[in-house]
Amino acid sequence: MSMNPTWLSGHWISAWKFFRNSMLTYNQVQM
Repeated sequence: MSMNPTWLSGHWISAWKFFRNSMLTYNQVQM
């Protein structure tokens, strides 16, 4: 399986968005 940079960067961007959204939701629950 070849790793092409476009897929890899897109994967990391989506992972970062998911992580950021989960952290925002976690902070809202804590308040």
